[in-house]
Amino acid sequence: MVIKYRKKMLRLAQIWFEPVPAGRTAGTGKGADIAFYHQVEKPVSGLFAISQPFHTQVSDLTLPGEELFSQISKTERYQIRKNMRDDVTVEHWDSPSLLEHPEVLEGLAEMFEAMYASKNTPKTMNREQILQYAKAGGLFVTCVKKDGEALVYHSYTMDEKNARLLHSVSDFREREDASLIARSNKRLHWADMELFSSMGIEVYDWGGISSLEKPNGIDSFKMKFGGQLVTRYNVFLGRTILGKLAILALKIKGF
Repeated sequence: MVIKYRKKMLRLAQIWFEPVPAGRTAGTGKGADIAFYHQVEKPVSGLFAISQPFHTQVSDLTLPGEELFSQISKTERYQIRKNMRDDVTVEHWDSPSLLEHPEVLEGLAEMFEAMYASKNTPKTMNREQILQYAKAGGLFVTCVKKDGEALVYHSYTMDEKNARLLHSVSDFREREDASLIARSNKRLHWADMELFSSMGIEVYDWGGISSLEKPNGIDSFKMKFGGQLVTRYNVFLGRTILGKLAILALKIKGF
């Protein structure tokens, strides 16, 4: 999947689920000043290239459901089963559905911003970028609701074989039903894995681990679902004179 946009004077291309081509000026990033390849298997060297290691966890969705579920910690499995008995519903939308129902993306964005505001770390979701993902056909959103109210949203970028978590958002602070929302988030991850497996998706990518040596709370949460820890690389390639100069400037700044 490729989305293209401008940032200041630069034409950028974000490229998902594709290897860096042997010919650095070829491929789907053609026409961009900088091509940004997400999570490729090998780093790329060169004067006009930047490769940053990216640690993540992946779950193998080709495994039988029982085996995949058994990899989840006992406590999380209990919470997932309990949420199956809660009076909640699970919904999902693919890219065409999201374009027909813009209120879903707005709900996702509003909950994302409310979550960060509750942490006293205000953050705004890039609505235009998310919309571009949907227009490119690579966005998928899931949700748990109770009485029509959204409790948890997950969003993914995906292709035929991969589903990569982009956002996992909920706003449970200072709510009486905080335990329900926490259970719903765990159950939604499992429901997403089951759904994607039924669609023929092979890899569930948890969207990043901040540290393999010193995992934080979110990292530890993801690790409770089993899977494999892997290292990939985010690669930035300067493809035009302007893009190459920008890459050199980033290197000087220590990017």
